[in-house]
Amino acid sequence: MLILATRVPRWAYLLAAATELAVLWLLSAQPGDGIRAQLPGPSGNLLHVVANAVLAFLLLRAFVGSGGDTPGSAEAWPGLRSATGARVVGFVALWAIVDEAHQFWVPGRVCSVLDIFADVL
Repeated sequence: MLILATRVPRWAYLLAAATELAVLWLLSAQPGDGIRAQLPGPSGNLLHVVANAVLAFLLLRAFVGSGGDTPGSAEAWPGLRSATGARVVGFVALWAIVDEAHQFWVPGRVCSVLDIFADVL
């Protein structure tokens, strides 16, 4: 069986990250808790973790590339332990603060330090 592997260009990862940021901003601009009010327990914080992990992945791929071809190898995650990786984490932390501050002004939404921690996690 022949499997064709295509590399995704870095600009596509950057475009996907920008799209995710726009969608997250629009979702946090919605009054009330909507979906989170229907989720049991800490499920809402789990959504924060997943959304920002995807954002970090997209940014890391956009700025560093895809690296090696062997899944699980250190080369498959270039930049994860580099200054670029630290900048990506810093950006996600800054985004978390801005997003939570934005929610402070939206009726029915809450600005939460715990949400910021979940975002950075």
